[in-house]
Amino acid sequence: MSLQVFSNDDLRVLFRKLEKENQYLKALLDKASIPYKPNDFFDSNPTESTEYDADQSNRINTYELT
Repeated sequence: MSLQVFSNDDLRVLFRKLEKENQYLKALLDKASIPYKPNDFFDSNPTESTEYDADQSNRINTYELT
């Protein structure tokens, strides 16, 4: 499944469906008293993430072609 073929509106619809399904599945886990780790994807600042590197260009390796 390539996300590049979807329009922004299609992605919004898909996101809402997945969000609704996620809520339903979490409700099932809660009902069965099964613990799960909550995720806060949108509560954190991406610049504070360990995956974020403000100086990504520093990782570029230069090679001389011969």
